[in-house]
Amino acid sequence: MPNPLRLLSWVTVVAFVACSDDAAQNERGRGDGVSDVQEVEQEEDVAAEPDAAGDLAAEDPAEDQVDAIQPPEACPCDGDDCSASDDDFCDALSGLCDGGRCYAMGTLEPLPHHADGYWVSGLARAADATWVASAAEVALEPTGIAEVRLWSVQDPTNVVAFAGARWVAAHPLDAQVFALAYAGRVDVRRRDAEEPLWTFEGVSGPVAFSLDGAWLLAADGGGALRFPALGFQSLEDASAFVPVRYDHPEDRDARMWVLAFSPGGDRVAVGRGVSGLGSPVGDLRFFDAASGARLATLECPASSGSFSSDGRLFAASCWNYVGIYDVDAGRLEEALPAPNLALGVAYLEPDAAGERLFVGSFVNVARVLQRQPGSAWRSLAAVDAPGMRSVVELPDGSLVLGPWADQPPVRWTPVWRAR
Repeated sequence: MPNPLRLLSWVTVVAFVACSDDAAQNERGRGDGVSDVQEVEQEEDVAAEPDAAGDLAAEDPAEDQVDAIQPPEACPCDGDDCSASDDDFCDALSGLCDGGRCYAMGTLEPLPHHADGYWVSGLARAADATWVASAAEVALEPTGIAEVRLWSVQDPTNVVAFAGARWVAAHPLDAQVFALAYAGRVDVRRRDAEEPLWTFEGVSGPVAFSLDGAWLLAADGGGALRFPALGFQSLEDASAFVPVRYDHPEDRDARMWVLAFSPGGDRVAVGRGVSGLGSPVGDLRFFDAASGARLATLECPASSGSFSSDGRLFAASCWNYVGIYDVDAGRLEEALPAPNLALGVAYLEPDAAGERLFVGSFVNVARVLQRQPGSAWRSLAAVDAPGMRSVVELPDGSLVLGPWADQPPVRWTPVWRAR
């Protein structure tokens, strides 16, 4: 069967329009009165079955017959145009069409994390890939309720939950260290210690470490600030420290989704965008990391994004296209159309064939694109999984995907197409 997210995604995101402002306010609200660490139980939905065949016969066959609509089993071409059937199901619903050919999607494994009503806002992976963390929040109600879960890759039921935490980042070198952002503070913690290594007050999420592990970015009302990643030796050192600021003032209509260091640590990206299908507002800004000087402001209501492996490019989801920006030139280098609205965009580790780019959409499929030097982007793998905004890759080649929707994260094991 097709992924039920595809059938429900338009209903979900349209319902979210009226509440997107509340979600932005939730980022600044805190679910107080809940302990920082707790275990959260999951509940499974049980599908109802019809009582009798007679009940089905009485229904109007023209209404709500989603299961009766069979997708095409072939991937036809209209003359020389083979794109008309792209993303249609094929091979008894186990594949997707692309360029007139049917390709297998691979497998999707739902992960037992976050109760009903929680939407995944971000993912992080430990430096040694032994654990993954997922941040989620109750997005459709102005409750301020959120949690972060750290769970073992080998045993996803081995979980530690942090109630009230809204964002998470994993240290790129030390697999024991991670940062949790609450409303009004950021804790840097070790997995083997009960107390935080350091607490930064007056800041929140998103949060991000530099790739050398030396610096930590955290958001505040005026944009973002840079701190020593593991805190200070003393309170005197903390009091004397003046953080570098990257200006991007708070906007009730545009939530901060993007906060990242370039691989070399010399650039910082800060981006704001909408949470649902509201007006596409927000922009993407690049800064000099050492001075905080703004290098460029680009028209992109960014809901996700990341630097390429060499730091030269930055890819971002910009509503109805994926923008690929030349960071040093401060300009759009390439725009990839996104008719189903771009939601999650992130560079994956390149392989021998070239750069790889994950692209998720509000509606329809998530895919991995690849571009070899001097060539155009092409689809390397795709799966029927709408709503995916966050991604981390595991050593076995599978991807953990986080949906900005009322669904749990999933583990996707792709069937890779020939390089």
